[in-house]
This record gives sequence, C-alpha cells and structure tokens, in this order.
Amino acid sequence: MKWSQFLIILAFAVAVLGLGLATLLGVFGGGGHIATAAPTTTSTTNVTVPADQQNHDVVVPDVVGETQSQATATLAAAGLGTSARSVGLNDGTPVGTVVAESPWQGSIVVPGSLVSITVDA
Repeated sequence: MKWSQFLIILAFAVAVLGLGLATLLGVFGGGGHIATAAPTTTSTTNVTVPADQQNHDVVVPDVVGETQSQATATLAAAGLGTSARSVGLNDGTPVGTVVAESPWQGSIVVPGSLVSITVDA
C-alpha cells in the first residue's frame, strides 16, 4: 500500500468517526434528551429547619420520576428546600414529572439546603 492510499483511507476513517460522534452528541439536532424550549418557569420553596434538627446532615432523597408537588413534599419532609425549573422535552416524559435533581440523590447536605429539580413542562 502506498502512502497516498494510506492517507486517503485514514482521512476517510477520521471523517466517518467525526460524523458518527457529532450525530451521537446531537450536533445535527437528533441526539439524546435535548430541551426543545427554554426554561419556562422557575420557583423556589424554602423550609424552616427546627433547631433540634440543624446539627444533623441530611441525605438527599431520590425524587426523579415524581411529580413536582410530590418531590417538593418529599424534600420538605427531609428538611430541604426546592428550586424548580420547567423545560420542554421531546422524550415522552409525562408533563410535570421531575427529570433531574441536583445535588444527586444520596448526597449528604446540611438541613435547609436547596435541591434543584428540573420538571418536564
């Protein structure tokens, strides 16, 4: 094989790999869970933590898959506040369902911390 043939094959392989990677990352508009609309609403719910619970760490509960109201109640019961934002997804998720949370479930935080949730609108 000549060097020129090798370079042509190498250039073709790099182009094919680059196109495949770009497709996987959604550069051409088709990949993954990509929000199709800008955030539509944002809300924050703070909680007051009783003095006897302020010296205990809290484990962030898993609220992904719950409705926004269920997630807010679950987090409040754990002594955590909620910051919610709504986004429009085209992935079949029911409207009003929590699709992400931060910090992640299982994280250790101080009482009264805000947990950010993303809700499908």
